Amino acid sequence: MHALTLGTAARRTGRSRAVSPIIATILLVAITVVLAAVLYVLVSGVAPSSAGNAPIGSQLALGPVVSSEGSKSTKAFCQNGHFCYAVSVAFAGSSITVGDLALAVKDGSGATFTVLANSARIAVVDAAGDVIASTTVKAHNPFAVTAWSSWSNGGTAASPLDSGTTFWVQFGSTSFNPSNQGFTLLADGSGEYTGSVSVPLP
Repeated sequence: MHALTLGTAARRTGRSRAVSPIIATILLVAITVVLAAVLYVLVSGVAPSSAGNAPIGSQLALGPVVSSEGSKSTKAFCQNGHFCYAVSVAFAGSSITVGDLALAVKDGSGATFTVLANSARIAVVDAAGDVIASTTVKAHNPFAVTAWSSWSNGGTAASPLDSGTTFWVQFGSTSFNPSNQGFTLLADGSGEYTGSVSVPLP
């Protein structure tokens, strides 16, 4: 009877030893998977993202700004008798494009200006003096461009900005003079760019 008990115990011990390597393998695989997942999360959190990570201020600078009254020579950018501003691009990174920007005209309190009468307009003019993109804003609407509504002269959202680019801001009125009223042109980054840059409209 005692020998039988010892034999049974030996068999049980043998079975438990046979199971241990399988359990150990499963545990090792599980631990490896968990560690790999944790490492992936840590690395992806530290690595810079290619989208929405570049500050627009490091890729774009605006100015100088010249006030202008529309004439025959500026009719493509600023209608006859209208008060306008020509905002030069002082610096543009090699990868920044027209489609990376959303523009707005802010008043002295920092609010987006409401177009008073007729139609205001913002146009993108290239170094050759051609309008490549523009948006017309009707009266009583915020003076802002979130998407360019008109393309011309081969302009597309992928057209690069450079130091020859000029933004023309037409206030849409022959009677309202915006000079010295604290207006600014604000350029918000979109796509892979974040933040904003602004320039006073004197």
